[in-house]
Amino acid sequence: MSRAETPTDNQVNELLNDLIKEELLINFNLRHSNDVPNLIKLCIEYYYYETPSYALNYKPPIQYKIESGI
Repeated sequence: MSRAETPTDNQVNELLNDLIKEELLINFNLRHSNDVPNLIKLCIEYYYYETPSYALNYKPPIQYKIESGI
């Protein structure tokens, strides 16, 4: 949990939340509320497997995890 008015405390989660909001609100036409869980899952998978992160040496989280042996 980040401190009040300091979103940089949890930059990774803030980035993911922004990505989900953008994808759901701008790029998709949601017709049913049943679509939301699947789209959130797709956004999380995209972030986890494909989006490089500055905090992880410009690697996606899964690649960093595999290479570091975590």
